[in-house]
Amino acid sequence: CAKSGEKDFVALNREGVKSGLVTAKEHYQYRATHDIRRLTPSKAGARLAAPPKIPDITFGVPTRPSTPICDLLEHQYAQRWLHEQQAKERAVLERRKKRQAHLGRVTDTRTTILRKSCPIAEPPSMWKLPRFQEVGPALNTFRCPEARKKAFSAHYSESVARRGHLGQGTYNLS
Repeated sequence: CAKSGEKDFVALNREGVKSGLVTAKEHYQYRATHDIRRLTPSKAGARLAAPPKIPDITFGVPTRPSTPICDLLEHQYAQRWLHEQQAKERAVLERRKKRQAHLGRVTDTRTTILRKSCPIAEPPSMWKLPRFQEVGPALNTFRCPEARKKAFSAHYSESVARRGHLGQGTYNLS
């Protein structure tokens, strides 16, 4: 072969495989003992034909008969896919930003609500018929009068953090 130009390793490897070489060591020895060179353009200005520029994309979407050929030639499927991926990435980033903004906010707990607010001065009394005002409760479930007072004062002091008109509902933790 001609000694001008650079070594054509692709052709050397192809010829090595045709002659039955398998391992890398055998190919190395074959390239050392054989010489195939690429053709170089002549000084007269003749050019080698450039390989056609075909994008390295394989489409998995089958085309319908009504699909314009220009969509296939302009690779519209790839561009649509890229736009969809970019839109998905933008949506994920927006969700992350919202989550980060939400994570930065400290939520109020029952203790912080109790610290911020003052209880109502006097709880509203329930209206009773005059004949029942002197009647006491039917059950007494507390051990002693001090335990009853302590339980009612704790219930009253926490009523600010609970929902409802009289503060007897569930806790406000939002």
